Amino acid sequence: MNDQPLASAGIPVFQGENFLEETLQALRKQDYTNMEILVCDNASTDMTVSIVKSHANEDARIRLIVNETNIGAAENYNKVFRESLGKYFAWNAHDDLSSPDFFASAVDALESNQDAVVAIPTTFRVSVNGEKLQTFPIPQDVFSPHPHVRFRAAARAHPEVIVFGLFRSDAVARTELHGHFSGSDRNFVAEIMLHGPAVMAGTSEFYLREHPNRSVRTYRRRGKNRFTHARDAWYAPERKGRIVFPSWRRLGGYIKSVRRTKLGAGESLRCYVAILKLLSDDGFKLTKQLAYDIVTAAVSLARRLRRA
Repeated sequence: MNDQPLASAGIPVFQGENFLEETLQALRKQDYTNMEILVCDNASTDMTVSIVKSHANEDARIRLIVNETNIGAAENYNKVFRESLGKYFAWNAHDDLSSPDFFASAVDALESNQDAVVAIPTTFRVSVNGEKLQTFPIPQDVFSPHPHVRFRAAARAHPEVIVFGLFRSDAVARTELHGHFSGSDRNFVAEIMLHGPAVMAGTSEFYLREHPNRSVRTYRRRGKNRFTHARDAWYAPERKGRIVFPSWRRLGGYIKSVRRTKLGAGESLRCYVAILKLLSDDGFKLTKQLAYDIVTAAVSLARRLRRA
């Protein structure tokens, strides 16, 4: 076992008693054995900590970190990575599962492809009972040898396709990780693709569980929340009630990631062109989101001024 490189599974969790038991069982039953299972609890008040401690008493590979206060989803994702020890690292939400061969297949793929920075499984959206509802398409451009091609493809893709893969930890450490704004997972997957291509983790699978209490369902932008972006407060509690510009932060994040990465003048310029093309991709989706941020912030500011 010691001849195998250490792999880390990081579970950032808040109020995870509903599915954490099953997720921990699945990780403990992975075919790959030289791994740690690190759980970073974000000041939960339910049975989350008790569940983890029960499993840790049975399996020495499990480590628990408990935050005294809720530091936000983004920083909890970042913290569980920073606390990990493995040569390879994978995030695993408390309500999601991977097939038993995921870590073994992913480690083998990365060991066999030294240029690759992430090994990705085939990702499915599943019901609570595990029924497959949707297959997430994998853009073939993430396997390209050209950074600007991979960058644009990752920025346009469903981030779940990449963000729950198995990464080289040293490549993740060179990124900005998850920003304190909604949609920053797109920035992360785009930036990591600047450092190298993806590779398939064999025929392994990852399952995103669909249920009413998922964060993307709980923290939708609707009603009054559309003016303060409650989802951003979930990412970063310090933003609660503030006027925020998440789409503009995402655009700025793309630019900063290119500046941070040493690509050479020619490739950097191609990446900046790719960012410009993102403004027109998917029917000007990002452009519309940028405009939406301005309009909703202006409306929110006007309402606050009237109340004052």
